[in-house]
Amino acid sequence: LWDVRKAVAAGVSLSFTIKDEDLDALKRWTDAATKPLYIVQVFYDQAFVLPFATLLRLIERSEIEPRVDPDTNKATYFVPLNNGVM
Repeated sequence: LWDVRKAVAAGVSLSFTIKDEDLDALKRWTDAATKPLYIVQVFYDQAFVLPFATLLRLIERSEIEPRVDPDTNKATYFVPLNNGVM
């Protein structure tokens, strides 16, 4: 786990991480449950919350793109923390 203050001081960008392979199941759950879903990223010194609806909007607007891991060939979205709420 990261300490946000130390990461920022060192110039490290922290983010929410969401696997592309999980998106369909999460969408199905939100549709079936009719409840809001939140993604939480916890660090040693702070926690951030990203509404799932915000994630979908960022993807739809092409404001974020997935990165594919060369070893696993799996796509992951890295959403900057400033898109969430502390």
